[in-house]
Amino acid sequence: EIVDLVTMLSRITSNFRTKLLSQLATFQRFLSALCAIGKWLLESSVTECHQAGGDFGSMEGADWKNDAIAQILQCSEAMAGDYWLAGGSDSQEAKAACESLAVSLAPLYGVHCACRVRMASLEEHYLVREHAELDEAREEISATALEEEMAAAASLGRFNILASMKALSEMFHECMPRLKTLFGSAGVGGELNAEMAALLEEARMLIVCACHLLTDECEGETPAIPESVIHACQAGGSPHHEACTASIFGFINVLKSIAEDQALKATVHPEDPRLSPLLAKTLLWFFNRWGAAYVFPSFEEYRDDFGGILATWSKPESSQPMISFFTTLCLIYFCHWPQEKEVVLESTSLLLALGKKGPSVRDLLVADASFEKIVALHSVCAYLRHNVCQSEISAAMARIGGGLSMDMVKGYQRLPYNDRAKVLTGLIVCCSDMTNEKGTTMLNSCLQSIETPFFYRDASTRQKRSTIPEHRRARIGMSLNFALQRSGASV
Repeated sequence: EIVDLVTMLSRITSNFRTKLLSQLATFQRFLSALCAIGKWLLESSVTECHQAGGDFGSMEGADWKNDAIAQILQCSEAMAGDYWLAGGSDSQEAKAACESLAVSLAPLYGVHCACRVRMASLEEHYLVREHAELDEAREEISATALEEEMAAAASLGRFNILASMKALSEMFHECMPRLKTLFGSAGVGGELNAEMAALLEEARMLIVCACHLLTDECEGETPAIPESVIHACQAGGSPHHEACTASIFGFINVLKSIAEDQALKATVHPEDPRLSPLLAKTLLWFFNRWGAAYVFPSFEEYRDDFGGILATWSKPESSQPMISFFTTLCLIYFCHWPQEKEVVLESTSLLLALGKKGPSVRDLLVADASFEKIVALHSVCAYLRHNVCQSEISAAMARIGGGLSMDMVKGYQRLPYNDRAKVLTGLIVCCSDMTNEKGTTMLNSCLQSIETPFFYRDASTRQKRSTIPEHRRARIGMSLNFALQRSGASV
């Protein structure tokens, strides 16, 4: 009956839209009922998960409860996507409807995050304790379903950004001391136990929740800050705009602190499972989506004034520390976790996303010391064999410079060739502004370093000849041009 009830409510929301529903005397009760049903479904699911010891397979009511929750989230998405609200209507009716949604329905977001995070933690505890593994197909389906649910739940949180950020921040501040203690114990030996795994999954899920709340998937589009976040942080949009902006700023600093602690420990104890490459990948994924939208935002994408959250990371002095932080993370993971493919791919994607943001960000990148080291590492390692002797490495380091250490070069050298090619693509895009002299020098260094593997000097004619067939060279050139055109780089 509950599934049928929420399905009817979902259809009513989709068919009659928010403008009509908000005119009904029962609109507030309608929202309160959705919130109450959702809370009951989520809290009863957590209780059942506790009773099952985290074994999702033995939870009898999980499927129908998940279906009912999905219908409630569809209601939320339909109302959040209603142009009457999303289009920024200044009518008193629209403002009253937004207030009702913020007061009566948005509180469900904090409950949803807390319950889903707790259930994920319990399941991870069970899997590690019982040495069980999810079927690969089931794991992929579960991950896709989770992404869809978190994206839908973000529509709930955006009805009241400040309250949602407070809920996430409270959960993260409760988790962070335990997480830093876990990182601090890296190097003491022993395997990852169930309690540690559950804590790491709790932190990972909180990052996933925050990423969906603050960012949108922008595949094929220019990354932009969600309209609801901009509105909540603007002086004319919300009476709590300063607190909202401060809460986002503080949350980003918390994530930076965690990522920094983890990365620094990885330089000393890269093999310790407590440091969790999966958590590092999730942090990089967050910074990739968040940085592409919030750091040096493209003001052409926004119609309102440029204060609030738009101004927070919009100038070189506020953006440079973030750029430096991102490139330092990438440098550490390239050198110390070169065999963690997912971490390397997210690091490469982060570099490429920053390079695509335009000349202002590219200027900051080429001026950054960590980025300069990545370019130097590529230039040193581009033609070195994996079995090269140490004297050859030292000679290459002396020739290129860049302040590299032998450990950094040996670590970067372990990157698979396919991953190095992706790093090179990111470096080319980041250094592609011909008006920046330092960037041009770096670009030439990147390209010249691959000349030796791809060309040889004909002894009879003294001319350079390619080791690559002509048709392959043409394909490489076309692929490079296409990558640069998609990046918006000025070449």
